[in-house]
Amino acid sequence: MGLPVGPDTSRVVAEIVAVAVDVDFATKHKGKEVSLIRHVDDVWIGASSMDEAEAYLYSYRECLRDYGLDINELKTSITESSEALDPTWPLSLKMMIKNDFGGLNTEDKTKVLSEIFRMSSREKDDGIIKYAIRRFDREKMWRRHWNVLEDFLVRCVNSFPHSIDYVSRVVAYVNRTSTKVQLDKWQKVILISLNRNSSIGNDSEVCWLLWLMKELGLNLPVQIIDIIIARCGVFAIVTACYLNPNAIRRSPQRRQKLLTQIGDSPFSGAFWLLAYEAVVGRWIPDADLPRATMSEFLSKMAAAKVSFFDPAAVPFFIHPTDDDVDDRYNDYAIKDMAGRYDDGGDDGESGNEDKRYPWQQHRSDDDIDYTDSF
Repeated sequence: MGLPVGPDTSRVVAEIVAVAVDVDFATKHKGKEVSLIRHVDDVWIGASSMDEAEAYLYSYRECLRDYGLDINELKTSITESSEALDPTWPLSLKMMIKNDFGGLNTEDKTKVLSEIFRMSSREKDDGIIKYAIRRFDREKMWRRHWNVLEDFLVRCVNSFPHSIDYVSRVVAYVNRTSTKVQLDKWQKVILISLNRNSSIGNDSEVCWLLWLMKELGLNLPVQIIDIIIARCGVFAIVTACYLNPNAIRRSPQRRQKLLTQIGDSPFSGAFWLLAYEAVVGRWIPDADLPRATMSEFLSKMAAAKVSFFDPAAVPFFIHPTDDDVDDRYNDYAIKDMAGRYDDGGDDGESGNEDKRYPWQQHRSDDDIDYTDSF
């Protein structure tokens, strides 16, 4: 019932906003034959002159700002149509990983990984990092070469935050299918990245990092929750609260911060989802967040303890129907979906519906303690 709160929801919302921006742009230039092509978060706009291209770029930037967004200037350029739009590196990188990487010694593998980082920095394109991660996944290299690839993924998180969604899937996959993941190392890496990304309000990255903490069974410190409440959007806040509900229940100060975010219209304002989940999760006493202001529909959902957040959701790489424990995992950490430089699933599996099972039991209302431990 409704969208699950988490990284996948952030992606859906981003796609909806992207389409809305394109529509606004087209409306602004109604009557003109403007060519606009979108591929995920990349946009190409055709123009007949440099002046027209600059005007379109300015106009598109204005449309983005209406939604609180802006253009990534480092990856934006006006290019002659005679120049090649697609780079040549994907094929060479694919062949290098597929044909050469497995036979290299540790030192040479490290050199290849360093070259991937240099290439991404030189091209100013995080897509190179994500492409490399996906290629390693397609070639099933994680467990065989984890001794060098784990540090590669750590550096991806630290230096290329747009790759965090792929890294999170891979680390969760390796953790479930082997015992090689260094949990102490990832605890430090995730907390450093959470502190940085939550401080600047990178909601998608924050949601994925929180999901990875759940997958690895790591604890979310209250200090990080405070930053997320102060700087992030509703999805990240709800996820953080579900990972450490006692940090809210036992702190009047933290509960007041949530109430401040929720505002005067708790179940109809911008943070209505937070208010609803606070009721269902019993984070805030009814006296501070009365249900009387709920709509009839939300009231019925709350009475049935229906949550938009599914703590029992598991990654796609777990087979949805296979009861054989030895064959419960798919071959790939990242589901079969085409990116800008991907092959469109030429060697992958089709997507699967999630099989769900509880990773955490909800506490009963009688167990909830609202004493102050701030």
